[in-house]
Order: sequence, then C-alpha cells, then structure tokens
Amino acid sequence: MRRRYPQHHPRPDDVAVREDDAGFLLPERAIRAAVEHAGALGARVEWETPIVRMEADGAGVLIDAGDRSYRVGHAVVAAGPWLPAFMPTLPVPLRVERQFLSYQRYGCGPKSAR
Repeated sequence: MRRRYPQHHPRPDDVAVREDDAGFLLPERAIRAAVEHAGALGARVEWETPIVRMEADGAGVLIDAGDRSYRVGHAVVAAGPWLPAFMPTLPVPLRVERQFLSYQRYGCGPKSAR
C-alpha cells in the first residue's frame, strides 16, 4: 500500500483493504455539485415534486406531476432502489446494490483504546 499510495503513512500493524469498485465521496457535496453543474448546463431542477408517471416518445419525455405536466427533451430520474417499481418497462437491466456508508473519527477506533 505504501508504494501504491505514498501519500498515506500506515503504521506496521495497520490493515488495508482495497476494493477496485470502491471510492470516496462526501455525498452532500457530490449531490450539490451535480445539481449545480446540471443547472449551469441549462437543466431545470424540481425539488419535492412527486412524479405520477413518465413517458418517453419521439418528442422527448412527458412528465406527469399530478397538478402539472412537463414536456422535456431529457429527464434524469434519481429514484434509487425504487426505480424498477417506478419505471417497470425500462428497457435496461438494473441491479440495485446496497452500499454501506461508514463515518469514522480519527483516533476513536479500537487501536486508540490501547
């Protein structure tokens, strides 16, 4: 690990776990950055807007939000594990995985109790 990640300085008794598909993001910052970037590119972001139905056709996407409807060229759906139930006819295979999140405070683990 020291050769691959010289910026880290593990102690001899530290244990490292490497997972090729893993990464690190601060979720709140990542979401804020994605929304701001989408807005800068011209996207319209609707918060707390329950969607009843979405239907894609040759002219774009029709979004039924109950009391109002939208016709847009593209739509980004961030429904998480509810996506297969929300869009059961989506023509792409989806596999929902639960990714565990853990916050650690430096110096509060079992080794710090020694």
